[in-house]
Amino acid sequence: MKEAFLDTNVLVRHLVVDDAERALRARGLIEQVARGEITVHISETVLFETVYLLEKTYHFGRPNIAESLLALLQLPNIVMEHKVLVGETFGRYVRERSLSFADCHHVTVMHRLGLTEIISFDRDFDRLPDIERIEP
Repeated sequence: MKEAFLDTNVLVRHLVVDDAERALRARGLIEQVARGEITVHISETVLFETVYLLEKTYHFGRPNIAESLLALLQLPNIVMEHKVLVGETFGRYVRERSLSFADCHHVTVMHRLGLTEIISFDRDFDRLPDIERIEP
């Protein structure tokens, strides 16, 4: 089976049809992945960039972003380290409207590590009752 790394722009083209020809090619690739013909690897950075672009450039709502990307990530031939954390991160991202996707992921990682304190200047963390923000 062929393996390759998948870049952000292919995921975005798959989800956003602003370039019909590229969207068709991206969907074709995702269909190959779904059929098990190819395995693609993505990094957390690809996921973060995709979320950012969908939210800020294409104005997708958080629930739509979460649903669309979680459906893709459930495909067994999309491989990402720490894939298990993504569901929890997306859940928090949909609930905590004041936190960016990256900050939601930070809190998910903190919970997995058993940490309740974050050293940050970002006051958005103050809204979370189970997190104590400490300024350096």
